[in-house]
Amino acid sequence: ARFLLDADVTVAGRHPEDIWDADTGARIRQLVRRVLASRGSDTLAFSQQGRSFEARIAAHGRERALCVIRELTQAAADGERDG
Repeated sequence: ARFLLDADVTVAGRHPEDIWDADTGARIRQLVRRVLASRGSDTLAFSQQGRSFEARIAAHGRERALCVIRELTQAAADGERDG
């Protein structure tokens, strides 16, 4: 799948649909629009191929948003090993 990227792949400036499937890309794009309109921030939880992710999106000026997307599946597995 397209979302399985190597750590050294640059995604800055790319459209969400270039990285994620069409549905997830559209959801991310919609949330970015909402965040920019409110000049706030929001989160989105989603899954791809059995893996869970969280997107944190914050307005970064009037026309830009900062999107941080992390995999929750691995974080949960790491927590189970540590606990």
